[in-house]
Amino acid sequence: MTNDSKPGDEVMISKMRIETGFRADALRALTAAMRPFGSLHGQMAEVALDVAQEGPEKSARTLQLLLMAFSYQGDNHADIAFTTHGVTFITPTSKTEITVLNGWDSRDWQVIITFPGGSFSRAAEIRSIAPVKWEVIA
Repeated sequence: MTNDSKPGDEVMISKMRIETGFRADALRALTAAMRPFGSLHGQMAEVALDVAQEGPEKSARTLQLLLMAFSYQGDNHADIAFTTHGVTFITPTSKTEITVLNGWDSRDWQVIITFPGGSFSRAAEIRSIAPVKWEVIA
């Protein structure tokens, strides 16, 4: 599936990603991935990229990212998981996972979105906000 899919091509997407050597593309993709979810906001994207790049255990911004997530004023906040060079946001309702990785698989950046129940509408919305080269994995 490509960014130029037409109406009627509506297939449930379970996972999609972008691999890029450009931080700006990763930021655009991560910001777009967060937009459909009320518990996440674009300011978190820049901080998440810094944390992924520096490593959560070394980054001075890790605590800032946690505070941003847990200060959400709605019913439920997103959870956050860390890896050596990555950050994953887990949305409270759909359990969608939005991951940013730095330095993984010989690529500089990856943004991976996993929709546990599959999604067409949110995947299409994200792809329209950030028309970068999304790869649909499943």
